[in-house]
Amino acid sequence: MDDKEIKRLEKMSRLKKSNAFAGIIFTVLGGVLALYPGLAISLLCTILGVAILIIGVAYIITNVAGKREGLSGNFFLGMGIVLVVIGLWFITRPDFLLDLLPMVFGVIVVIDGCANIGESVLSARLGNSSWWVSLLLAILTIVMGCYLIFRPFNVMMTIARVIGVIMIFNGITDLIIVSGIKTQIKNADIVDSKTDEN
Repeated sequence: MDDKEIKRLEKMSRLKKSNAFAGIIFTVLGGVLALYPGLAISLLCTILGVAILIIGVAYIITNVAGKREGLSGNFFLGMGIVLVVIGLWFITRPDFLLDLLPMVFGVIVVIDGCANIGESVLSARLGNSSWWVSLLLAILTIVMGCYLIFRPFNVMMTIARVIGVIMIFNGITDLIIVSGIKTQIKNADIVDSKTDEN
C-alpha cells in the first residue's frame, strides 16, 4: 500500500470517528426532543438564561472593578443589569419564552389576514368573480394566526417534535455512513494483507 492510499485510509478513519460521534449526539438529542419536547425546550431556555446571566454578571463585575469609567462604564453597568434580569427571567419563566414566539408570529399572520380580507372586498367591488376564494383563504389565515396566539404551547411542542425527528434521521444517516466507511477500511486492509502475502 503506497503513502497516498495510507493517507486516504487515515482520513477515512478520522471521518468515521467524527461521524460516529455526531450521529450518536444527533440521535440522542433528537430522541429527547421528539419524546420530551417540553422538557427539552425548557432545558434549552434555562441554559440560554444561565449564559445570558453569566455575561451580565461579567459586565457588572468589570464595571464595579473600575476597569470601565465614564459613559462606557455606565453603558456596561446598565447592559449588565438588563442581561442579568433577562437571564433570570429565562431561567424562572421558560414557559413564557415558549409562548412568546408563536404569539408574535400569530399576531403578524392575523394582521396580514385582515389585510387580505380588505383586498378580497375590493376585488368583489371590482367585479372579480373569484373574490370569494381569496376571502376564504384570508379567513383561514386569520384562524391559523389565532391558533398561534391562543395555543402557542401546542405549536412549539409540534415544532420541537418535528425537529427531533429530523435530528434522529440525520443521526441515523451519519451512523450508516460510518458503517460504510468502516467496511471500506476493512476491505482495504484485507486487500493490503493479501498483497503483502503475495
